Amino acid sequence: MRESDVRDLLAADAATPAPPSVVDLERAMRDGRRRRTTRRALLAGGTALGVCAVLGGVAAIRPVLRGDTPDPAATTPPARAWPPGPNGALQGPTLPRRPARFDLLGQWAAFGWLPFMPATVSSRAAEGYVEISAATPGQNISVNLFLGSEVADDVLRTGGSATQAPPVAGRPARWVAREDRYDEFDEALQWQYVPGQWAQARTSQVKAGHPMPTGAERRAMLHRVASSVGLSATRRQRFPFTTDALPADLPLFRVEVELAEDGQWSANIYSGRRATIQRSTLSLTVERTLADGSREEPLPPADVDSSAISRDSVDGHRAFRMKTGDVDELSVWLPDHLLVSVAAKGDSLRQLGGSGALGLYRAIRVLPDPAAWTERPLG
Repeated sequence: MRESDVRDLLAADAATPAPPSVVDLERAMRDGRRRRTTRRALLAGGTALGVCAVLGGVAAIRPVLRGDTPDPAATTPPARAWPPGPNGALQGPTLPRRPARFDLLGQWAAFGWLPFMPATVSSRAAEGYVEISAATPGQNISVNLFLGSEVADDVLRTGGSATQAPPVAGRPARWVAREDRYDEFDEALQWQYVPGQWAQARTSQVKAGHPMPTGAERRAMLHRVASSVGLSATRRQRFPFTTDALPADLPLFRVEVELAEDGQWSANIYSGRRATIQRSTLSLTVERTLADGSREEPLPPADVDSSAISRDSVDGHRAFRMKTGDVDELSVWLPDHLLVSVAAKGDSLRQLGGSGALGLYRAIRVLPDPAAWTERPLG
């Protein structure tokens, strides 16, 4: 089953028909973010893979006496600890009992073994599923945990097939397969991480021509990935910011964290109510990017009047703001390639009060060093 199918099913369940909006908020926010070639096609999930080790420390440099040859160990920074591993014990690929819900600020899963050195690792949490993903420029591996059997069984309802697989940690497992929308054969390993609830591991090709394992080799790889995944219902995600200004009665809708091997990272929190998510939502993004192109401002929708656009600096920093009667989006570029973006629309915007996105931005404290990230981003 493809990640896009998960997105489509969850989106259909979450959203209700809405009148046309003058601004597509999520599109506007996405336009302002850096596009990575290894980024997943799926929409959304706190760092399932431990963020403390993303940016490695630099080795202390010992003095070099005149005439001495520099000691390579003293002058060369140590290799960054990558990919980041779980910062604490996790259970195996099963849980003792079914979660009543997914805490969106929890760190539910972490990879144990991967067949490649990933360029990015990411995590997403929503009400009905958790996903972790690892990617290279050519290949992606993802693991999903589902609440309820509807998503996991979707492949069977749409003409797919299932065959028995070797148990994962003693729990029932199955291979599910079907022809996907691109006429490629797609197969995933599913196993019961709690009785009656399915997890899924799959791999996909990111770049055409990248060699991919097939047949028995592919199955062995997915089974090893699944068998080494660590799951926990008590671990907390770590975030690069804190704020106490998010409206208390706006529930979280989706949380995403992505880390890159080169030291870039991003964290995104969506808040809103499921029944009105298309008409009323709030998103908060904090990211560190290194490429100059990532610092481009968002591209306003064509139907937004230029009078709604402001490029005045905010607290001495370059900023972009798009404000209409129903939407307020603010992006502020900080030193060290940091970008903070706040966007709100509809009822969510009205709950921010008169200061709107600017007030929320000023209540955010950014934590640039991953070693200082917090498990409690919301006051």
